[in-house]
Amino acid sequence: MLHTQRQRASSLKLDQNGIWISNTHVFSGVDYVSKHVRDKKGRVPDEVRIWYHEKKLSNWVGPIEKLRNEDGSPRWIQANALYDIAGLPVTNIPDDVQIYPFDLKLADADVVPTVGMPAFIIGFPGGLSSTGLSTVQAGLKAGIHMTGFPIWKEGQKAEGQVLQ
Repeated sequence: MLHTQRQRASSLKLDQNGIWISNTHVFSGVDYVSKHVRDKKGRVPDEVRIWYHEKKLSNWVGPIEKLRNEDGSPRWIQANALYDIAGLPVTNIPDDVQIYPFDLKLADADVVPTVGMPAFIIGFPGGLSSTGLSTVQAGLKAGIHMTGFPIWKEGQKAEGQVLQ
């Protein structure tokens, strides 16, 4: 079976045995705004590869999670159709991975943004990834099956105003 990587996305894991959170369009293949299938050939994803840190430093493993049940219904959960956010219950977590879950209790922490405070931006600006390649095709031509992880940029808050 030939697997073709068609898109990359950032996501987060809520807990050791829980749900991966990402955008609904990542799981469905349907543009959130236009409601049209994003692929020009009308294809929608039926599986997603989730990359995990192995317990051994600098190693990664990427098992595949099915996106649909046997009857074709989606496995992901979308609590509110107003938002492009969905959760996928994971079932294929290898034993040799280290999970770094996102602590939702942080939402209750009072943080006052101040000058010099660190800020992180994670994603694929302009379609670029950690390898600098902007497309899957460019990666394949370069002999790279996976064109990279999101770019992680750190900076500091430089303005004194607090935004409300």
